[in-house]
Amino acid sequence: MLLIAYVGLNLFVPGPTIKVSTETTVITSPLNSKGLPQFGRHWHEARATGVTPELNAAVLIWQAVGSRDVRTADFAAICQAIGIDPIPNPPEQRVHIHFRDKQLQKTLKEWLASDTSANVPNSSEANINATEMAEQLVEQVMSRPWRGQQIPPMLKWIEENQSRLDMLLDASMRPRYYSPSPSYLNNSDTPLPSIDFPDIHDNVVRSCVRDLHTRTMWHLGEDRPMSAWADVHAGYRLSRLLSQGMTEYHLMVAYVIENMSCTATNTIFDSGRLSSEEIQTIISELDNLPQRTSIVDTIDTWERFKFVDSVLAYSHGDWIHPYLLEAGVPESLSWPSINWNEPLRIGNQWFDRLVTAAKISNPGARTLAFDTIYTDLEQFAPSGRSALFQLFSRNGRTELATIAVVHLLLPAAVSMVELEFMCMTRAKLTRTAGVLALYRAKHGIYPETLAQLVPSLLPTIPIDPYSEQPLVYERRNDGYLLYSVGKNGMDDHGVDSTGSIYDGEWLNLGELPPGGRDIHNFDLVVRMPHPEFVLPVPNAVAD
Repeated sequence: MLLIAYVGLNLFVPGPTIKVSTETTVITSPLNSKGLPQFGRHWHEARATGVTPELNAAVLIWQAVGSRDVRTADFAAICQAIGIDPIPNPPEQRVHIHFRDKQLQKTLKEWLASDTSANVPNSSEANINATEMAEQLVEQVMSRPWRGQQIPPMLKWIEENQSRLDMLLDASMRPRYYSPSPSYLNNSDTPLPSIDFPDIHDNVVRSCVRDLHTRTMWHLGEDRPMSAWADVHAGYRLSRLLSQGMTEYHLMVAYVIENMSCTATNTIFDSGRLSSEEIQTIISELDNLPQRTSIVDTIDTWERFKFVDSVLAYSHGDWIHPYLLEAGVPESLSWPSINWNEPLRIGNQWFDRLVTAAKISNPGARTLAFDTIYTDLEQFAPSGRSALFQLFSRNGRTELATIAVVHLLLPAAVSMVELEFMCMTRAKLTRTAGVLALYRAKHGIYPETLAQLVPSLLPTIPIDPYSEQPLVYERRNDGYLLYSVGKNGMDDHGVDSTGSIYDGEWLNLGELPPGGRDIHNFDLVVRMPHPEFVLPVPNAVAD
């Protein structure tokens, strides 16, 4: 009888009440009807504090884009929350080009198949089908200088969307960014991992920057380099504004946008159409961009909050994280007889270690710190107690629950930190490319070595953040090769992470590196000059 009473006590008597404290739940307000923190409400209220429609860049972005990329109900909810009228744009008045846009593909394919387009100069003999050709064409207009007479349909698109593109420039000059999640607006108790951000998940802001870069390359092709820079500068600023969202989603897209902007800036530097004063202006504006949200802050807040919110929802049987379901964790672990304070307390200790490691500036020391954490995590396993103890003891089940949620819900922080570091390194490469362009503007040629930039243009030779040695630089023909050795710390001889540059030379559009793209061994590369715009011959296209 005593054994039965013991088992019943451990299985069915509720465990301790979850303690709302900084050690367990991290935040202590606001609280829901169960007396537990509302993380979605806390997060959105913190982001919205001090934001007015006049300060909010998201207002102009949504007004420029309209409801094309978002469900009508979600668009209305977002507009109401940020203080604007939810008036969707007619389909013919939309910003956004994309190589998968069916209407754009149709327009380009029809134009490319026409007789007049065959007479456009600088055509290649690429034998590809019409859809592939249209995709490559859109990719080129966003990355290579082109003239309106080369692609009349794209010129028409720019002319029709000038005012909306200018709205994006105005948006980039605003100091704040707040675009709430419609899933939160519809239900303030939605767990953080379930919250959807249409500005990110529907590629709204990223597409806006692609649109601006299309106009950038048109300006550059028409010999307006500072107008081109204005659009690229807006892309940089939008990436920094987007990082104010502070989720890993916002920061990952912000890094992508900044990398795109670095590439576009390099194209402007490569053009040779800037005066020394204009180059100095661009370098100065690069140096004075608004500060980007640190990934450390995102790990310490958003990622930690997601972990705690997931555990709280699971503990009450309200919701189970997809990662737990995929791993086969039984829903019975949500029994109230578990002491859920322990998974929260232990989980926060692991997050403290991740944050400490993420703050380390030296890449080698930081990698070692993360390796130690993940090695310790592999060893974080159940004690050697019997299976019966684990099943019928509250302490045993609590231990199992703690190990399960920590293993499955701890974020891949090392990948997030690495993406941030790569973004910072590309920015350094772009600034160095600007100084090299300044040297060329003054002397008519690029320097033979980076040492020639010192001390007239730079106080010291630029150092690779990964190797802590000078950046690799080599004069090649009328241009140069400049790169960082990247995260593996090894010189891969100018194989770029994007797969577009191999052995320090540009590959043809659509061409793969020998042996395919290596996602582990690569450098971060700047190669001047950039490829020129090339138009495929319509008559060589077979659908």
